[in-house]
Amino acid sequence: LRFDNLNLMASGSTLTGNGSVVLGDRPDWSLDLHATTLNLDSLLAPSSPATDSSASQQGQSQTRPLRPVIADSDEREDYQSLRGFNGRMALSADQLQWRGLNFTQVQSEISNQQGLLTVSKMQGNLDGGQLSLPGTLDARGDTPQATFQPALQNVEIGSLIKAFNYSLNLTGKLSLTGEFSGTRIDADDFRRHWQGQAQLQMADTRTEGLNFQQLVQQAVERSTNVRAQENYDNATRLDSVSSQLTLDNGLVTLNRLQGQSDVMAMTGEGQLDLQKENCDMRFNVRVLGGWKGEGKLIDRLKQTAIPLRIYGDWQSLSYSLQVDQILRKQLQDEAKQRLNDWVERNKGSKESKDAKKLLDKL
Repeated sequence: LRFDNLNLMASGSTLTGNGSVVLGDRPDWSLDLHATTLNLDSLLAPSSPATDSSASQQGQSQTRPLRPVIADSDEREDYQSLRGFNGRMALSADQLQWRGLNFTQVQSEISNQQGLLTVSKMQGNLDGGQLSLPGTLDARGDTPQATFQPALQNVEIGSLIKAFNYSLNLTGKLSLTGEFSGTRIDADDFRRHWQGQAQLQMADTRTEGLNFQQLVQQAVERSTNVRAQENYDNATRLDSVSSQLTLDNGLVTLNRLQGQSDVMAMTGEGQLDLQKENCDMRFNVRVLGGWKGEGKLIDRLKQTAIPLRIYGDWQSLSYSLQVDQILRKQLQDEAKQRLNDWVERNKGSKESKDAKKLLDKL
């Protein structure tokens, strides 16, 4: 059975194309579709509950529709229905909307073999960047298993954070490659039960709420006579950030984190809890610019990594700094070096021997 010149319109979406089906115990479908506009937010939106009168009119003949394979519900999807047919679909879309995200030039190739759903191609443009999301959903066993290999290039991370209802105040261009797996293709389940790893890079990032450079410089000003230039921006800006990411049941671990801008360099590691929306991150921050004047102490500060801990709820972050301890050690090291230099210049004298004994005790 073949369908030619299909032209479907529903909920702000327009689909054209053709298809065919070979009927049997396991129907074999083939679809080749193109959408000028595909609004998944409208098509997958839950329908309004029926009133008592409409329910009585429809009677018992109405059956509960199958849920879409890609959904966002707390209910367990009925993936077992995939076992009852084979099929392939090529779908392209000029514009596609999902969770408020506006994709363009979308290309996808999907096949199903009696419960093994393979997304060999799923790619498109988003916010000036590109996104690819190939993967598989194996529903042939008792427990479904989904595995996807996302690849993002220069996608605005702020749009993704907003689309999936996270409260983190972060913007920047995200590039990422990795692999993630779980048992349900569902945004809430991803937040709670998925696992995976990825390598990420970000450019032109801005994290609202705390200015790392300002925190360090204000602490230094309280402990020394060094002064910093005024900075009223309540955000941390970085030109580039890279890190290794591990996801384990809602807990994101960042390792080998590095960030750089013209005024700051940092390394770090820590964890973010996607369910509780809190974090505990530890950084070593070097402030390279924004100091007033020049001097040996400023030169040393530019080379000194200051330990900074950021922790708490994303919307009310707290911090702790160890500036005093670092500066005290810097002064001790400098005093020891100067004393050692004096001993070397005055070898053999009684004073140098006394100074050497003092050095040995320090």
